[in-house]
Amino acid sequence: MTNGDAEVRMYDDAVREAFRFLIEEFSFERVSSTLRTPEHRIIFENETTRVVISYEMGSAPWVELGKRTAPGERGERYDLRFLLMKRVPYEVPDISERARHNEPVRPTVQRLASLLRDNASDILTGNFSIFPRLRVRAEENLARTSAALYGN
Repeated sequence: MTNGDAEVRMYDDAVREAFRFLIEEFSFERVSSTLRTPEHRIIFENETTRVVISYEMGSAPWVELGKRTAPGERGERYDLRFLLMKRVPYEVPDISERARHNEPVRPTVQRLASLLRDNASDILTGNFSIFPRLRVRAEENLARTSAALYGN
């Protein structure tokens, strides 16, 4: 087994363990996995909601929340950090810290799962009323990123 294979297995095990609550408490199913180096993505869905847990080697894992869509459709989804910025700004994880300090993935995945569980039960049960505010946050973030990159 290569180091990449070990990292993929460790990530898959960490997500399976940390996000088990989605299956047990919110009737989600694990519907797909893309576990290829360097990017890994695991998708859970229930009747209304999609949760995507992604990880790229050398960076921190991240979670996206969205409405469940037909297969192949991108749909509307937002980074968990945008939700946390609205609801518990003091809890937003600094994803750049993991990359700088090479923090193990498992604790980061566990922390993201805990934040999701504690702050997104409405979305996990199909209440997307906060999505318009998250859309504004995402647009502001895109504008800031574009300005920083391109000076616009």
